[in-house]
Amino acid sequence: IIAFISSIFITVIGDEWGVPGPSDMVARFTVLPFYLPLFLLFYKYSDRKFTPLIFLAIGILGNIHQVSALYVTLILLLSLILLHGFTKKNLLKVFFSGTAALVGILPFAIQHFVILKSPPLVLQDNDAYNRILGIIHSHLTLPGLIGIYKEYFVKHWYYFWPFFFFFLFMIFWRRKKYGLSAIDKTSIAFFIASAIVTFGVSTMNQLLILVFHKKVYLIHEPRALHYIYLVFYLYLAYALTYIFNYVKMQFQKNRIVAILSGAVFISIIFIFAFIHINKIN
Repeated sequence: IIAFISSIFITVIGDEWGVPGPSDMVARFTVLPFYLPLFLLFYKYSDRKFTPLIFLAIGILGNIHQVSALYVTLILLLSLILLHGFTKKNLLKVFFSGTAALVGILPFAIQHFVILKSPPLVLQDNDAYNRILGIIHSHLTLPGLIGIYKEYFVKHWYYFWPFFFFFLFMIFWRRKKYGLSAIDKTSIAFFIASAIVTFGVSTMNQLLILVFHKKVYLIHEPRALHYIYLVFYLYLAYALTYIFNYVKMQFQKNRIVAILSGAVFISIIFIFAFIHINKIN
């Protein structure tokens, strides 16, 4: 059920999530479904020696959409460090994984930088040009960047905070009941890495422009944070599994309790969906 829900094309924090119809399909939506099995492989095999093969596949997908590949590579490399530390073995894995991602994206890099020699988009000593660029890419200005994050976490609070607090609740509940599993630790690392990459890239961009006066368009708008929905959906699936098992047990003991439990859960989903739709409208 969660897999079906997560494929529906919806607006999330920083971007959209899911698979749209043909008329809305662009490069970053095309590659998103291919990242999900790679995330699964990372969850299961991040401590194995063939981890760089996962990053090679990410690099290959980068030939379709480069920004997504960059964000996913940075998030997973940082997750490796958060999970396994700065040991010599792990740092070598991080190095070879990053190298594998670069190898995968070589076809695009050769075409873009060697054959076409495409110039970078840069800030210029031209007020009109910079104002237009600031409108199109508002995250290049500090007020624009603050406005984006204000929209993420304040105006559209319902895209993030309910999922975030639910994720925290599930982590603490599972820790108390079972102890943190490898999947829990990987999810926490993935969440932290997504936040660090998003805010780190934004901060570095502003430092280069405002402090060091580097006239370079560094990166796309901060969209890395939307990958945390992978973790959010995973823990929704865990919760739904626990509820199904609980209802199944109660159904055998007390039919009324089972029916009421199911009704309450379904009502909460519909109420949240109703609020969400009205907020959009």
